[in-house]
Amino acid sequence: MTGKKAKSRSWLLVASLIATGVIAGSVSIDGRSSPYRELTNVRETSKASDFDIKTAGLSQAAATYRLQNGRDSLPANSNFDMTWPDGTKDRAYVITPFSTVGSVPAPEGDHCLNDDDCGVNKQPK
Repeated sequence: MTGKKAKSRSWLLVASLIATGVIAGSVSIDGRSSPYRELTNVRETSKASDFDIKTAGLSQAAATYRLQNGRDSLPANSNFDMTWPDGTKDRAYVITPFSTVGSVPAPEGDHCLNDDDCGVNKQPK
């Protein structure tokens, strides 16, 4: 390949990789629908639930999503939006897909009570 043709193919590859990343990063899980609403750690959970309760629900929902959409559909360092059965919402961060507590509420999410509660390695009070 020479000149302009090589450059245009390179840009096409870059554009497709960016589009794939955007599509892959926009996972949304609706806890009001089946099978998520039947999960024991999801059905009674809401945005107002304690951090540990939400972590268990998010992790169980992420695992179920992976079962339906492929093991690599929510890899480590990805995020997803969770709508709880009562309609409230959280953003979640996947730490690891190999743990029962592998997904946590995202630190930049609006689950924080104030700026001091939003540290990366700090649980909200």
